[in-house]
Amino acid sequence: MSLLKQPLSLKCIFTRGGAKRGSLSFGHGAGADWEILFFGFLILCVIAVSVSVFMYGKIDKGEIFLVDKKEPVVVKTLDKFQLEKTISYFADKQEGFDALKRDALPTVDPFVPSSKSKK
Repeated sequence: MSLLKQPLSLKCIFTRGGAKRGSLSFGHGAGADWEILFFGFLILCVIAVSVSVFMYGKIDKGEIFLVDKKEPVVVKTLDKFQLEKTISYFADKQEGFDALKRDALPTVDPFVPSSKSKK
């Protein structure tokens, strides 16, 4: 009896022992499930490697992500005034940091108990 001649019902479709599903055997045994997962993963890996090799070849030949190699290389020189300004800025920061390390902070740490007695 073929599938077309059988009366279809929801119980027949959604049960494991119901209608034949052809070559689809997922869920009928652990071995079949692992086989489907393994071959599916293997196919996805082969596709990923193939696409990667294809893209590498296209990029290497310059067909994708074209870069204009005839652009002249410009070397920028340092602006001495800007360099001196930056050095003085960081020197001032260093002096301020050293002053903070030398002097006591004006705030009190609330977690350190004070030596004063509470009344």
